[in-house]
Amino acid sequence: MQIGQAETSVSFITIEDTGVVVWRYKEGAKVGIDEAKEEVQAVGLLVDHLLGGTSKLLIDIRQISSIDRPARRMFASDEVSNTYGVQCLALILDSPVSTFIGNFWQAINPPKHPTKLFTDEQLAIDWLMKHDQ
Repeated sequence: MQIGQAETSVSFITIEDTGVVVWRYKEGAKVGIDEAKEEVQAVGLLVDHLLGGTSKLLIDIRQISSIDRPARRMFASDEVSNTYGVQCLALILDSPVSTFIGNFWQAINPPKHPTKLFTDEQLAIDWLMKHDQ
């Protein structure tokens, strides 16, 4: 069951009663720094008001068209991770090839919190729920 939601110009964000933040990109979304700022603000407000400042993120990037470097840097920043208490992150990708490439990228640029890539949403949710708050 959803306990909160928001919509940005490029995504839909819901907070589930399990405490998982489900962040889905709209079809063809192009994310630049302005869109990233909008999303961070929307997620931050929901997390602060509904989850007490900590979050488990499920981000579905299957519909995204592009994301520029400044936006990626902002999402990966210590400021964003610490401000919104990111405990763990599951990314939903559209193919095993994308997952392989993503895992390779993570090996070179290790994330600040537990992160795993999935093509199956239920497996991603199960993995997120195993992380204690």
